[in-house]
Amino acid sequence: MRLVAHIAAFAIVILAGYLLVTYGYPDFLHRTRSQLVAQALTFCALAGTTGVMIWATRKIP
Repeated sequence: MRLVAHIAAFAIVILAGYLLVTYGYPDFLHRTRSQLVAQALTFCALAGTTGVMIWATRKIP
């Protein structure tokens, strides 16, 4: 069960990364008008997603 959770978490991180790059980054860039801030927001969002996935899979008994 834990292996399946790790595989699902990895898939969610990959999907979130894809969606952040294709939809999130252009939206951040349009709203902030700064490439540096848009890249930082995209990186922070992906880092947060990864951190939550790691935390959630460690909580599985």
